[in-house]
Amino acid sequence: MKTSEKKRAYQRAYQAKKRAEQTEEQKEATRAYNRAWRAQNKAREEMAFQRFKANNNIDEMREIVESRDALRTYNREAKAKSRARQKEEEKREEKRAYHRAYYQANKEKMNAQMKKWNEENPEKKKGYDKKWREENKERKKELNRKFREENPNYQQNFLETLDLTDESIAEHTRRLAWGVQVRKRDENRCYYNSEECSKTIDAHHIIPYEWKSFDKLRFSLDNGRCLCRKHHIEAHKEITKWMRE
Repeated sequence: MKTSEKKRAYQRAYQAKKRAEQTEEQKEATRAYNRAWRAQNKAREEMAFQRFKANNNIDEMREIVESRDALRTYNREAKAKSRARQKEEEKREEKRAYHRAYYQANKEKMNAQMKKWNEENPEKKKGYDKKWREENKERKKELNRKFREENPNYQQNFLETLDLTDESIAEHTRRLAWGVQVRKRDENRCYYNSEECSKTIDAHHIIPYEWKSFDKLRFSLDNGRCLCRKHHIEAHKEITKWMRE
């Protein structure tokens, strides 16, 4: 669930995007509306001041002064918050740039450490990945968009031709590519191909991916087959039953 600060950040980003997409006519209409609002507000204050001089009624003038002070205070606070957010974003960007530079300088070492930790903590990795995806949906979309802009020759079907034996590639990416290549080889059909099959097709590891003794078979296409979701669940139940016996 989004926090209030995340909701406000999303709304600010949405409004900024909306303003950026406005045409010149729309921008001019917005400026005209703001000018009319300010003129109307000023006219109301002038009328209140004239009534104050005629009737010496201080209540309405006090309300206008308080409203004006409140608006000025709000604007000052909004500007201060905006500057603070900008500084925080600059610090985060500096931090990300530092991490990117460090990763580029120590890529092989960090990949080896990451691979070792992932193998030793598969459940924690799944939890962290799921939590990050849920909390950073907009960030993930932005990273994907930025990657496509920086790589105009990027092929959408790169997973179909990815080298599964290349250990320098992230394990998550290799696993996705393995599933895509298994589905392509089996023409996205369930191995049993019966009337009982469900519509969703999964790529199934014959020897489970989690078995460390057979880690060399994790990305072997011979260790995979297409199963519908129904038969996939049944296959894992059979494996669990066999292990308990």
